[in-house]
Amino acid sequence: MLHEVLSEGLHEQPDEKCMESAERALEAPEFLVDQIGDTKTTSQRYTENMRKLCECARTDPTHQKIDLNNLEFWKRHGGF
Repeated sequence: MLHEVLSEGLHEQPDEKCMESAERALEAPEFLVDQIGDTKTTSQRYTENMRKLCECARTDPTHQKIDLNNLEFWKRHGGF
């Protein structure tokens, strides 16, 4: 689709219209790259927090029954 839009612009439209199409076409890959980066960051943060949670539960007997809704627990263990 991007190739079709840009090719049409190069061959059939004035430069100004072609540049508008090119700028719009660039938004799609920019959006996808941003989304992939955000997903990777979120995934890494989730994995690290779960690792800390499991580590804490294994090493601290007072946390054997962890309330995951307890904001203070997350603050103490670097989740927030």
